[in-house]
Amino acid sequence: MRVLAILTTLLPLLAHAAHNQPPYLRHRRIAAEAVQHVRDGPKALVAPRANFAHTEAHNVIKRAVKKRSGQCKARSTSSSSTAPAATSAWLSSSDSAAQSSDASQPSSSDASQPSPAVQAWAQPSKSTTWSSAAAAAASSSSTSVWSAPSSAAAPAASSSSSSGGIANGLLSITDATCGWCDSSDSAPNGSEDWLNCGISGGGWTPPYVSASELVAADLDPSGVFSACSAYFPQFEQYAGQYGVPPIMLASFALQESSCNAGATGGNGEAGLMQIAPSNCNPPSGTSCWDVDYNIQRGAELFSNMISSNGGNVIAAVGSYNGWSKGMTYADATAEASEGDCSAQNNLDYLTQFFNGWMQGKSGSSLGTYFNLASC
Repeated sequence: MRVLAILTTLLPLLAHAAHNQPPYLRHRRIAAEAVQHVRDGPKALVAPRANFAHTEAHNVIKRAVKKRSGQCKARSTSSSSTAPAATSAWLSSSDSAAQSSDASQPSSSDASQPSPAVQAWAQPSKSTTWSSAAAAAASSSSTSVWSAPSSAAAPAASSSSSSGGIANGLLSITDATCGWCDSSDSAPNGSEDWLNCGISGGGWTPPYVSASELVAADLDPSGVFSACSAYFPQFEQYAGQYGVPPIMLASFALQESSCNAGATGGNGEAGLMQIAPSNCNPPSGTSCWDVDYNIQRGAELFSNMISSNGGNVIAAVGSYNGWSKGMTYADATAEASEGDCSAQNNLDYLTQFFNGWMQGKSGSSLGTYFNLASC
């Protein structure tokens, strides 16, 4: 009886203990009940997600061990590390292939959303913007039709000159033969001695200057060019046709004839540009004094002189007045001693042209020789 009484007392305690197992033993109870559930059929053994902790623990154990031959063994570290490496290598190769395929055959989604590394549009550079603006500005300029002769056309001239250009509104050139141009406010395109380099010695050796390097005023119908304003359309037209600056054609007209379309020189030179008889071949029904023909022919002759002198405009302007390379002072003034004073070469011609008329001011008073003053 005493034993029965003890059992009767202990049974409730044992039942209570069975329902309050320690946390680390609960998964065993749940696992056992899950086995019973699979074996005996569906039962509402536990509430939904009540076995969540066990499932997570089971997944961890399953990933960490591998069941082989009925025994649980830990996976080798080599096999676990090799698989990701192989996977990574495959992904790299597949990615490369995919990128290569995408590069050769871009998809429509790639076209609509380009990656940052391959930008579909590039912003125009400032130089491009500047070139467009400069071109627009040049097109409105009166001298925009002129372009400097290429260096390829002047191989001989390039050997006699060094670097140069315009600085502070003055010509800035040091010629290999004639030296520094000695430009100043009163002689922005070089001193007369420099322009006439060699005349007082072994003969004229014109320093090399291209038309694009010259300092020039705007071709303005007021002021010194007012006498030529009626002929500006022809200066512009034929300057464009023959690739010379229009202000140089106007300067020739002022220098040669004071823009007098009916002028005739001492040796029969005709019109505004004082075309020599040997160079005047007007079309039938047109005279050498015809303004349109006269300016056209003067522009053509000057353009040819620039080309024949390798782009050297100092030499070309001298040639227009009959100068030649190697000319000395005695050569230029020889006609005066033979009784034909007006046939002399004007030794002040270059400085009057470049530092007078081309600057929008009278050139007739400039110079130091004045060898035609007594004619």
